[in-house]
Amino acid sequence: MTEHISRKELKQDKIRESFEHGAEAVYSHSQVAGILVAVILAIVVGYAGWKFYTDRQTLKLRPASMKR
Repeated sequence: MTEHISRKELKQDKIRESFEHGAEAVYSHSQVAGILVAVILAIVVGYAGWKFYTDRQTLKLRPASMKR
């Protein structure tokens, strides 16, 4: 025997499924955004470290008369 599902019950299930799908999409996109921010931050920190290192090496190689 098949059980009859009312329109109200069917509509509520679709709304619930839509909400669940939206929540999953937000969660998956937040993971991607977090990874993207972490990669950009790593690149910025790496560049700043490299720049600091090369500037220090350049200062070491200058003659004493040219140093400030």
